[in-house]
Amino acid sequence: MAYAYLFKYIIIGDTGVGKSCLLLQFTDKRFQPVHDLTIGVEFGARMITIDGKQIKLQIWDTAGQESFRSITRSYYRGAAGALLVYDITQRHTFNHLTSWLEDARQHSTSNMVIMLIGNKCDLFARREVQKEEGEAFAREHGLIFMETSAKTAANVEEAFINTAREIYTKIQEGVFDPTNEVTGIKIGPQGPNSGGPSTRPNPKTADREVFIMTDLVDEVQLRTAEEAKTVSAFKSDVENLYQYRDELFKPNAKLPESSKNRYKLIRTRLDQILSNYNEIEEQIRDPCQRALFSYWKGRAFNIFPEYDKRATDYLSKAALLQPSNVLTLNELGESYAKNGEFEMAANCFRNANSKEKNRFVLRNLSIVTRQLASKVTDRTERNRMIEESIQYAKQAVELDVKDGASWYTLANSYVCFYFMVENHPKNLKQAFSAYNLALKDAKSENDGDLHYSRGVALQYHEDYAEALASYECALELDSENEDARNNQDQLLSYLRTIADLIACKGRIKPKKFKTLISVLNEAPTLNNNIVPLEFLHTGENENVTYRGTVVASLGVQDVKLMFILADTEERCVLVTVYYIDISTSVSLGDIIEIAKPVYRLMNIEWRKEKFSISSLRVDSPKNLKINGKDWPMNTYAPPAISLKVKF
Repeated sequence: MAYAYLFKYIIIGDTGVGKSCLLLQFTDKRFQPVHDLTIGVEFGARMITIDGKQIKLQIWDTAGQESFRSITRSYYRGAAGALLVYDITQRHTFNHLTSWLEDARQHSTSNMVIMLIGNKCDLFARREVQKEEGEAFAREHGLIFMETSAKTAANVEEAFINTAREIYTKIQEGVFDPTNEVTGIKIGPQGPNSGGPSTRPNPKTADREVFIMTDLVDEVQLRTAEEAKTVSAFKSDVENLYQYRDELFKPNAKLPESSKNRYKLIRTRLDQILSNYNEIEEQIRDPCQRALFSYWKGRAFNIFPEYDKRATDYLSKAALLQPSNVLTLNELGESYAKNGEFEMAANCFRNANSKEKNRFVLRNLSIVTRQLASKVTDRTERNRMIEESIQYAKQAVELDVKDGASWYTLANSYVCFYFMVENHPKNLKQAFSAYNLALKDAKSENDGDLHYSRGVALQYHEDYAEALASYECALELDSENEDARNNQDQLLSYLRTIADLIACKGRIKPKKFKTLISVLNEAPTLNNNIVPLEFLHTGENENVTYRGTVVASLGVQDVKLMFILADTEERCVLVTVYYIDISTSVSLGDIIEIAKPVYRLMNIEWRKEKFSISSLRVDSPKNLKINGKDWPMNTYAPPAISLKVKF
């Protein structure tokens, strides 16, 4: 369709203020309540009439994220008008206007017309920015001002058209030269005089090069817009693939018989998506769009739990093209982590964290820092790294206190701190508190790995009933969680064995048992504060020592030594000693003294089974004597805990 002029617009402002919704309402007369975040730049166009002349508006909708600001800046040049948008219900979007305005004026012509828009005026009950504040800001900076609602279409038409009218007025006043490409204005095929001949200069004149250059610029911009639409479509396909995966793995959904089959379905769909873009990929010339396409293709390959080198290759390409893109750096780090390249992953996450504070990045930093710490032999450095892991997780929580995944990451960090730095009960209590807060998030509540990891921590804390329940939750959410199934089966078998050994006095012959008790009674001791089991109260018993003889040993499991002691009253108790080397053992008849014994009577009900077990927990062998001697110093060992890590 013929037009007198083409005006180029750019829409700028923070993420989520409604820029894309304003464009959609103006170009298509519709409102989309749920809109994906704009990645890079998107494009729209519409014809309007001013003073009887057809004007074509070419509108560029930009991403509001900080990581895409470098892309946005490249589109300021050659823009005749800008719509600077904030959300009246979000004060911080108004506070950021000065930064956006400085960017716009630094990278555009001095005459660019800027319309300040306070969007979402239909949400008056949630207003945080008064209309008078917007008006004052506009006056102070020489802007046009209007409040709009992309939802109800209030003032949307007026905002775009009034901006165009101001540009048209500047053309009439000679402020804008429509023959100069940098103004963001182009004389159309109809010419500036409606119905009249085109007033373009004679192509034989020296100005011909200007118009050739203008046409080339427009051609490049339109091609870039088409490439942006292609990349946007590919982005939608990849996002839909992730939604498809989430649906397949949704708890209690009717699914194929195994996760292996489910991933086959995902791979088939991925292959179908990629086949639609194989030829198109080579045709994308704009560096920004190539970077975005590479990012989404890398993310597509990264959908599987196992490592895929193609994901790393494409994400590396995207990172080279856009080295400051936080999303790309984070995804690349996750790809490296899946391959066990934790140092490379940490570099990506640290780089991303230096660009922007992002809870996904901080969570990943916390996880890989723990992974790296587990391989460090220097105790001081390992402790520092575990503490650093906790700080990263705390920062993630601070960014969104309702994000269950961040609380889950913090909980696992506290568990690692307990086992690798300081085995103080407060650290496990902090972990359980974080696990419980994570479970308040509906999404995290359906995360089987969270329930499994919580079960592991509970089992170490000897909260066996809750540990069994956590493993059961993990299995209900994912029946193929073999770790949860094995832990639950092993814990039940352990409880049955312990209950039997206590009830049957170690299952040794009565005569042998009597002999062991007799030897215990006759064995000398320098400790005058020895008390039998019946004198112990729940918790730590200060200033007393429990003394007994070994009547059964279960050996070392996960660096905890377990055995049954009988005291002089012939009462049996389970003893669990933590931080023990795998080579450590006790023998039948060994006499063990436990200072400050921590006593607990465990009453556990699970389905149709009941267990009542007297237990002494020893968190450090330093509190033990064996046959009158201190416990050997070479038997300390930090546990190798198994918490679920998922990227």
